Amino acid sequence: MREAANQLVPVAEPTMAVVGWREVAHLPLLTPTLVRAKIDTGATTSAIHASGITIAHRADGEAFVSFTLHTTDQSDGQERVSGHPVVAFRFVRSSTGEGEYRPVIRTALVIGQKSFEAEVSLTERDRMGYRMLIGREALRGRFHIDPEGSFLQGKIPKT
Repeated sequence: MREAANQLVPVAEPTMAVVGWREVAHLPLLTPTLVRAKIDTGATTSAIHASGITIAHRADGEAFVSFTLHTTDQSDGQERVSGHPVVAFRFVRSSTGEGEYRPVIRTALVIGQKSFEAEVSLTERDRMGYRMLIGREALRGRFHIDPEGSFLQGKIPKT
């Protein structure tokens, strides 16, 4: 019996970690608090809820940002961050269709056992269900996504 020429060839098992549609993220250089984040393949850059965003420029023109980081709905989930370098200002269109220029910072991001640098835009996400979005740039080459899974890389311990 002759085999079909268009049969699928088995592929090796993936070596990348699998994340669900929401995961726990940690930004160790910005806050000790763990953040519940939504995995968003529709977003290029990751984003986190911040308020009181102020930009300052050095004499050489380099921009720095100070802001209050909101990691939970409670007031104990706030950290003031001062003097963090801005790597870019990007025009971002939100899911509501409105656009805004946002400061973007580069910082350490930990999801599960993977630690890496990621670009994160700062914006008001007060009315959104998750304080942080993890976008495609942070996910690419590191994670596969299981849209039915949730907190596959771990959960925030209950206190």
